[in-house]
Amino acid sequence: MPGPSQVSIINGGLEKIAQSPIVALTDTTPASLAAARAWDPALRASLREGKPGFATAIVALALHDTYTPLHWDYAYKYPANCLNMLLVYNSGETDPARGQNFRELYDPDTNERVIVTNVYQAYGEYIYLVSDTTLFDPSFVKVLEYRLAADLAMPLVADQDLAKKMNENFRVAASECNRYDAGEQQAPAKQTSTFVTSRG
Repeated sequence: MPGPSQVSIINGGLEKIAQSPIVALTDTTPASLAAARAWDPALRASLREGKPGFATAIVALALHDTYTPLHWDYAYKYPANCLNMLLVYNSGETDPARGQNFRELYDPDTNERVIVTNVYQAYGEYIYLVSDTTLFDPSFVKVLEYRLAADLAMPLVADQDLAKKMNENFRVAASECNRYDAGEQQAPAKQTSTFVTSRG
């Protein structure tokens, strides 16, 4: 079953802070304007915190052409639309879930983020920026609704305590989302991701 629409998710967040629902993001009501500003940061924060399975990708990392890493053997390009790199490993890992050491750095010459590691022919497992709400599962929708509620509490209600409470609920919901996805991923070690794509 497809996930809910963007507006219905926003209205779920508004309901949590006792605000009237919106009809469309193109409205000029205070709630619509505030929700339009809050949506993208809230979505990114929710994906990073909730780490839902539908937004988890594994790609073969592409070697960086020019960056020379200091104290590391290899430098790789940062995958497009990566929000949070979780693990780096190679295809010979017996337990990819543990991963290998890596760092995210900035290359000032190319204005790019890079990943440095000692792993040869590395794969990266990461949280991908998914904006299609029809892919969202119920546990993640709950996370995003609480994030929106926390972010909208001050501009719409001017209630700092309510914002704090919604933020606490967001953390709890994100933890539940993580446990839910962990329970669904009882697969062999090399199949811990929702999907595998080619080089990023």
